[in-house]
Amino acid sequence: MNCTRPCACPSDANGCSFYKGPSRNKSSIHIPEVKKALENEFPEEICSLTPSEKCSTKKFNSRFHFVVLYEDDSIKHIVSSLRLKQREFIQNEYVCFGNGSKIGGTPLFCHLHECTNEMEATKLCYYPYGGPTELLLDVDGTEFTFPIQEWGTIYLYFYP
Repeated sequence: MNCTRPCACPSDANGCSFYKGPSRNKSSIHIPEVKKALENEFPEEICSLTPSEKCSTKKFNSRFHFVVLYEDDSIKHIVSSLRLKQREFIQNEYVCFGNGSKIGGTPLFCHLHECTNEMEATKLCYYPYGGPTELLLDVDGTEFTFPIQEWGTIYLYFYP
Protein backbone atom coordinates (compact mmCIF):
# COMPACT_ATOMS: atom_id res chain seq x y z
CA MET A 1 0.00 0.00 0.00
CA ASN A 2 1.41 3.36 -0.98
CA CYS A 3 1.01 6.40 1.19
CA THR A 4 1.67 9.27 -1.14
CA ARG A 5 -0.12 12.59 -0.92
CA PRO A 6 -2.96 12.01 -0.37
CA CYS A 7 -2.83 8.50 1.08
CA ALA A 8 -4.78 6.08 -1.09
CA CYS A 9 -6.00 2.52 -0.77
CA PRO A 10 -5.25 -0.02 -3.50
CA SER A 11 -7.78 0.25 -6.34
CA ASP A 12 -9.27 -3.21 -5.68
CA ALA A 13 -9.92 -2.52 -1.97
CA ASN A 14 -13.11 -0.98 -0.59
CA GLY A 15 -11.13 0.34 2.36
CA CYS A 16 -7.78 0.24 4.08
CA SER A 17 -6.05 1.26 7.28
CA PHE A 18 -3.00 3.49 7.57
CA TYR A 19 -2.30 2.31 11.13
CA LYS A 20 1.46 2.16 11.87
CA GLY A 21 1.48 0.94 15.49
CA PRO A 22 3.09 -2.16 16.98
CA SER A 23 -0.13 -4.23 16.94
CA ARG A 24 0.46 -4.82 13.22
CA ASN A 25 2.51 -7.84 14.31
CA LYS A 26 -0.78 -9.44 15.52
CA SER A 27 -1.94 -9.50 11.89
CA SER A 28 -0.27 -12.57 10.38
CA ILE A 29 -1.41 -15.94 9.05
CA HIS A 30 1.55 -17.39 10.98
CA ILE A 31 -0.25 -16.72 14.27
CA PRO A 32 -2.23 -19.93 15.02
CA GLU A 33 -5.32 -18.10 16.33
CA VAL A 34 -5.49 -15.86 13.26
CA LYS A 35 -4.99 -18.82 10.92
CA LYS A 36 -7.76 -20.81 12.65
CA ALA A 37 -10.14 -17.83 12.62
CA LEU A 38 -9.61 -17.26 8.88
CA GLU A 39 -9.99 -20.98 8.10
CA ASN A 40 -13.28 -21.04 10.04
CA GLU A 41 -14.46 -17.94 8.17
CA PHE A 42 -13.70 -19.31 4.68
CA PRO A 43 -17.01 -19.52 2.71
CA GLU A 44 -18.58 -22.99 2.93
CA GLU A 45 -19.81 -22.87 -0.67
CA ILE A 46 -16.24 -22.87 -2.00
CA CYS A 47 -14.70 -26.31 -2.39
CA SER A 48 -11.81 -25.01 -4.48
CA LEU A 49 -10.75 -22.03 -6.57
CA THR A 50 -9.14 -24.34 -9.12
CA PRO A 51 -10.43 -27.59 -10.69
CA SER A 52 -10.22 -30.47 -8.25
CA GLU A 53 -11.35 -34.11 -8.27
CA LYS A 54 -12.88 -33.51 -4.82
CA CYS A 55 -15.22 -30.76 -6.11
CA SER A 56 -17.95 -30.23 -8.65
CA THR A 57 -16.86 -29.80 -12.26
CA LYS A 58 -19.22 -26.81 -12.61
CA LYS A 59 -17.52 -23.45 -12.35
CA PHE A 60 -19.39 -20.59 -10.66
CA ASN A 61 -18.70 -16.88 -10.30
CA SER A 62 -19.80 -14.93 -7.24
CA ARG A 63 -18.87 -12.04 -4.98
CA PHE A 64 -16.83 -12.68 -1.85
CA HIS A 65 -15.32 -10.54 0.89
CA PHE A 66 -11.57 -10.43 1.41
CA VAL A 67 -9.11 -9.07 3.95
CA VAL A 68 -5.38 -8.42 3.70
CA LEU A 69 -3.24 -8.81 6.80
CA TYR A 70 -0.27 -6.59 7.63
CA GLU A 71 2.39 -9.30 7.72
CA ASP A 72 1.42 -11.43 4.70
CA ASP A 73 2.58 -9.70 1.50
CA SER A 74 -0.81 -8.51 0.18
CA ILE A 75 -2.43 -11.97 0.11
CA LYS A 76 -6.23 -11.71 -0.12
CA HIS A 77 -7.85 -13.99 2.48
CA ILE A 78 -11.44 -14.84 1.50
CA VAL A 79 -13.98 -14.55 4.34
CA SER A 80 -17.71 -15.20 4.50
CA SER A 81 -18.51 -12.10 6.55
CA LEU A 82 -16.89 -8.71 6.84
CA ARG A 83 -17.56 -7.30 10.30
CA LEU A 84 -15.17 -4.43 10.96
CA LYS A 85 -14.29 -2.63 14.17
CA GLN A 86 -12.55 0.75 14.04
CA ARG A 87 -10.47 1.47 17.12
CA GLU A 88 -9.47 5.03 18.00
CA PHE A 89 -6.32 3.85 19.78
CA ILE A 90 -4.87 0.85 21.61
CA GLN A 91 -4.55 1.56 25.32
CA ASN A 92 -1.00 0.28 25.83
CA GLU A 93 0.41 1.94 22.68
CA TYR A 94 1.39 5.28 24.13
CA VAL A 95 4.69 7.15 24.05
CA CYS A 96 6.23 9.30 26.79
CA PHE A 97 8.89 12.02 26.69
CA GLY A 98 10.84 13.27 29.67
CA ASN A 99 11.93 11.71 32.96
CA GLY A 100 10.57 11.30 36.41
CA SER A 101 7.45 9.95 38.00
CA LYS A 102 5.18 12.99 37.60
CA ILE A 103 3.25 12.15 34.45
CA GLY A 104 1.16 14.55 32.40
CA GLY A 105 -0.34 14.05 28.99
CA THR A 106 -2.97 14.73 26.42
CA PRO A 107 -6.60 14.78 27.53
CA LEU A 108 -7.13 11.29 26.10
CA PHE A 109 -4.09 9.87 27.88
CA CYS A 110 -5.03 11.48 31.20
CA HIS A 111 -8.62 10.25 30.87
CA LEU A 112 -7.29 6.68 30.84
CA HIS A 113 -4.26 7.03 33.14
CA GLU A 114 -3.52 8.89 36.34
CA CYS A 115 -1.85 12.21 35.55
CA THR A 116 -0.40 14.88 37.80
CA ASN A 117 -1.00 18.61 37.52
CA GLU A 118 0.21 19.83 34.12
CA MET A 119 2.62 22.37 35.61
CA GLU A 120 4.33 19.74 37.81
CA ALA A 121 4.67 17.01 35.18
CA THR A 122 8.19 15.89 34.26
CA LYS A 123 7.03 13.37 31.68
CA LEU A 124 4.50 13.91 28.86
CA CYS A 125 2.59 10.96 27.39
CA TYR A 126 0.27 10.63 24.40
CA TYR A 127 -1.11 8.19 21.81
CA PRO A 128 0.89 8.66 18.57
CA TYR A 129 -1.06 6.22 16.41
CA GLY A 130 -4.57 6.31 15.08
CA GLY A 131 -6.20 3.01 15.93
CA PRO A 132 -6.36 0.06 13.55
CA THR A 133 -9.32 -1.35 11.70
CA GLU A 134 -9.93 -4.88 12.97
CA LEU A 135 -11.77 -7.88 11.58
CA LEU A 136 -14.31 -9.09 14.12
CA LEU A 137 -14.92 -12.85 14.11
CA ASP A 138 -16.60 -15.43 16.31
CA VAL A 139 -14.20 -18.24 17.24
CA ASP A 140 -15.77 -21.03 19.28
CA GLY A 141 -18.35 -18.62 20.71
CA THR A 142 -15.77 -15.98 21.64
CA GLU A 143 -15.27 -12.62 19.93
CA PHE A 144 -11.84 -12.47 18.28
CA THR A 145 -10.33 -9.43 16.57
CA PHE A 146 -7.08 -8.65 14.81
CA PRO A 147 -5.86 -5.70 12.73
CA ILE A 148 -6.30 -5.79 8.96
CA GLN A 149 -4.65 -3.62 6.36
CA GLU A 150 -7.21 -3.81 3.52
CA TRP A 151 -10.71 -5.16 2.93
CA GLY A 152 -13.18 -5.38 0.11
CA THR A 153 -15.40 -7.49 -2.11
CA ILE A 154 -14.28 -9.22 -5.30
CA TYR A 155 -15.71 -11.59 -7.90
CA LEU A 156 -14.15 -15.06 -7.92
CA TYR A 157 -14.58 -18.19 -9.98
CA PHE A 158 -14.94 -21.22 -7.76
CA TYR A 159 -15.96 -24.86 -7.71
CA PRO A 160 -18.60 -25.91 -5.15
